Amino acid sequence: MAGQVLRWGIRILSVLFGGFWIVIMVVEGGMQANPLMVAEFLLVGLILFGTFGIVLAWFNERIGGRLLAVVAVLHAIYALFEAGRHHWIAVLIGAGPYALLSVGFLIVDRYWPRKRIHPSEAPTIR
Repeated sequence: MAGQVLRWGIRILSVLFGGFWIVIMVVEGGMQANPLMVAEFLLVGLILFGTFGIVLAWFNERIGGRLLAVVAVLHAIYALFEAGRHHWIAVLIGAGPYALLSVGFLIVDRYWPRKRIHPSEAPTIR
């Protein structure tokens, strides 16, 4: 029961965070009258990569959680180089949601997996 509550809580957070970043991407793209710069292309790529990770985590928490961890690190690097004055706040805003989702999905996968396999049925290396 606790696993299902946590799983759905993380999923709801993932929809909120993913939707927030999609809105940021659309608003940022709509406000630009000039051609997009390399930094904007990187940000759009990171947002799309993160959205793919969120969708993947709904179906496979382990792979999606790991992908979201990579996205969090990439967002942190991007924020460190692109932020003006407050680098650490930008890192927290950019990478924090993806790191939180990554940890949440990985915890759910570790302690409440969808499919339990008996140890005698586990694949072995020969």
